[in-house]
Amino acid sequence: MEDYFLKEYPDIKSSDKNKAINAFNQFCSPYENIMARYIFDSGTTWPGILFHSDRVSVDYCSHVLRLILQESGVSASR
Repeated sequence: MEDYFLKEYPDIKSSDKNKAINAFNQFCSPYENIMARYIFDSGTTWPGILFHSDRVSVDYCSHVLRLILQESGVSASR
C-alpha cells in the first residue's frame, strides 16, 4: 500500500511543506463526500465530533476538582 501511495502522491514526503500539504489534500479529496455523508447520516456534525473530546475533558476536570475540594473540606455545591 505504501508503494502505491508514494507512487501516486510522491510529494507527500517532500521537504517543502506546501507540496506535502497539496499531495495530502489530493489524496483526501475523493473521500470527503463519503465521510460527510456518513457523519450526517449518523445524526452528528463535524464540529460535534471535534468538540466532543473538549466536553469530555471539561467533565473530567470538573469531577477531579470536585473530588479535590471534597477532600480538603470545601463545599463544591453551587
